[in-house]
Amino acid sequence: SGQDIPAEPTFLQVVVAGNTNSQKSFDSPVAAASAHPTWDFTVQHEVEYDGRPPNLEIKIIASRLLGQRQLGSAFIALPNVVTETIQRQELKVRQVPGLFPIFDTKME
Repeated sequence: SGQDIPAEPTFLQVVVAGNTNSQKSFDSPVAAASAHPTWDFTVQHEVEYDGRPPNLEIKIIASRLLGQRQLGSAFIALPNVVTETIQRQELKVRQVPGLFPIFDTKME
């Protein structure tokens, strides 16, 4: 769930970037406008390691009438060795500045 997000409809975009310049993205359904949105979204995608793990990024995107705007993103560190276990990680969201940064809501 998000925290201190601008109160507008948002969705998540999960981007899997492989080592062979391949990239796939998966979009969640749009969550209602809220300062603390919750996205009930699961991505199940097989990844190839090819010597090192792929890059995994989660983007928070505002869905606006005049188009979409990325609010922030976080990266997930995948292990260098393939395992069957899933480890829970706390993600630090990096805010993407808007066109007029002075008016941006600070995400913490």
